[in-house]
Amino acid sequence: MHKSGLLALADTYGLDRRELQQLKLLAEGYFDALRDQLASCAGTSIRLSALAQSISSFKEICAGVPICQLVFLGSNTGVAALVKVDAAFARSLVDYVISGKTSPQDASRGLTTVEEYLVSNTMVTACTRSATSTLAAQLNPGGEL
Repeated sequence: MHKSGLLALADTYGLDRRELQQLKLLAEGYFDALRDQLASCAGTSIRLSALAQSISSFKEICAGVPICQLVFLGSNTGVAALVKVDAAFARSLVDYVISGKTSPQDASRGLTTVEEYLVSNTMVTACTRSATSTLAAQLNPGGEL
């Protein structure tokens, strides 16, 4: 039987049902906090959809994605999670931060260097704040992201 998502993650790390439920709640809390942080950065409400948790190699996830659309979360000892933003969301975020509105006609247009920097900074800030408020509190004393 093929397992995916959190079930595959639990199986990979030998988590029991209680630990799996804690992981699920942490992930949900993280994405709620991320939405709030992005809304704060953009100055408007943001709806996150088509979110997915998966187990993949970094090579698979990073293939063909500009570095500005990837945020690695971890500590000095290793990466704990990776958040990847698709091109349409990156374009919408840039458009809204710059002009206060999104333009569906330009959704496929690539990002300029300045726009990539804007996406990267916005995502890093939002992801770091979200991780600090939801995940870091669960780490052992002295744990940090």
